[in-house]
Amino acid sequence: MKSLIDIIEETIKQTYVIEENGRKYVIKYYSVEPGLVKWFIIKSLSIPLQIYPYVTGPRDRMNREIDFFNKKPGNVCTPKIIDIDWDNLFMKREYIEGKIFHPDMPHLRFVELAHILAKIHKAEYALGDSKYTNFIITDHGEIYVVDAEQAIETSNEIHYSWDLIIFTVTTLYSYGFLKDIEDLYSKLRSFYGSYIDYYNIDPVSNIIDKVKLRTVFSILVPLPYNIQLINILKEITSK
Repeated sequence: MKSLIDIIEETIKQTYVIEENGRKYVIKYYSVEPGLVKWFIIKSLSIPLQIYPYVTGPRDRMNREIDFFNKKPGNVCTPKIIDIDWDNLFMKREYIEGKIFHPDMPHLRFVELAHILAKIHKAEYALGDSKYTNFIITDHGEIYVVDAEQAIETSNEIHYSWDLIIFTVTTLYSYGFLKDIEDLYSKLRSFYGSYIDYYNIDPVSNIIDKVKLRTVFSILVPLPYNIQLINILKEITSK
């Protein structure tokens, strides 16, 4: 059964896989209507809290993604860009063989993904759109960032905290509220603990201490899960 996140991903699809001379490539269109609508809604919702500087324009989003893929902040893995069409606003890039990160994956994958986000933040970048579906794990165990159209260069740790929130919220909704939630809580403990060890405690503490972040976290995560997750973060940051 598809999760809500999976259904939304299909609805706002901007990328398509093509095959040329026996090789697969990904074509991403930045000016298609679903993508424009998605980012207009997200930006509108984020304006009152002013947490992250989202952009809606196709050229702006394309610029951000090209910058991230080319610079590879923190030396993380990103797809190789094959071709760029500025007139029609699309990118042709390498197709990455592997599995999309999923909440059902073992603890080790959560630890590895925490390291990826920590590397990006250490390099003073934030993704902005850090939902779990934007990471692909190859058969060799490498983790690729395959979507970075809202990535920015920033030293503002509120933006890093926002990356952590988006990953947590989308993971929680995909995992499902009717399953054994303790398993996911355990994985998120590993995720946050590893992130703190690899980077620092501040972006995690901000989720608890900054009113804006705690408010939006409480809105995005329903009761009683938001209380439990905040308690987990308090437990981790108090060590």
